Amino acid sequence: MLIAMAYAQDGGVLGGGGALVQLLPLILIFVVFYFLLIRPQQKKAKDHREMLKNLKRGDKVLTGGGFYATIAKLDDDATVTLELAPNLRVRAARHTIADVLSKPEPRKVEEAVEKVEKIQKKAEIPKPRDYYQILGVARQASKKAIRDAYRRMALIYHPDRNKQPEAADRFNEIKEAYDALNKPEPRKGESADKTDAGGNSDRSA
Repeated sequence: MLIAMAYAQDGGVLGGGGALVQLLPLILIFVVFYFLLIRPQQKKAKDHREMLKNLKRGDKVLTGGGFYATIAKLDDDATVTLELAPNLRVRAARHTIADVLSKPEPRKVEEAVEKVEKIQKKAEIPKPRDYYQILGVARQASKKAIRDAYRRMALIYHPDRNKQPEAADRFNEIKEAYDALNKPEPRKGESADKTDAGGNSDRSA
């Protein structure tokens, strides 16, 4: 009787341990599955979100569609403007950017900005106009040659004869060049600074 009871108790303990042993492989599989698949995917998604957050203008990127592009503009939190080739820009969803290949060096960005600023400053400075070139005469041309060139070009571009929209501007340019080159030369012993508003020159006693 005692032997039967002891055997029954031993069987119950072994039965409970057997259930735990059966669950142990499933637990191990889940742990392995988590560390090999779930956790790396979570880390990859987190890194991707961080990369998208830190995108900058000028970054060289690779899109999910396999296009290599440069970020031309960050429109908002959801879209960016990509430059696929010179004068070819497209808007794309920010999350479609798969990887950042390279970032512009700060010094190169500064040099590019300085270069643009220099170009803008040069564009703002008006260049001296070459009146000889406007009239199509040489710099050694005589007064008669300058006058003949002016008359010939004035007949072509005079607004009364030429109805083209740019004819009036061209005529005014030609007249300005002729007036500048046809200024009377000061007489010997006279200074142009002494010429009054009426065109009369004061002669020294």
